[in-house]
Amino acid sequence: MKQFLALNGHAAGAAPGSELPPPDAESSDALPSGRTVTTCDYRIGDGALVRMVRVGGLDHAWSGGDPVHPWNDPAPPDATKLLGEFVRS
Repeated sequence: MKQFLALNGHAAGAAPGSELPPPDAESSDALPSGRTVTTCDYRIGDGALVRMVRVGGLDHAWSGGDPVHPWNDPAPPDATKLLGEFVRS
């Protein structure tokens, strides 16, 4: 993510060290399931360049996916919907 920011001219990509600096915008939402979803946006102008979504309590899986597949977690948030919202923004 930091490399992508650097290659696209965002100041966070040039920050020293391997840690990401604070995002340009951040929000957290508690879901009824008990999970917390934290969304971090790194912006250039009015548009989000990179969006990182952290889902507390999610193992290595696609959230909101079809439970018949072992790599999916059927509990919200719906990662496919989040991706679509980002692409449309």
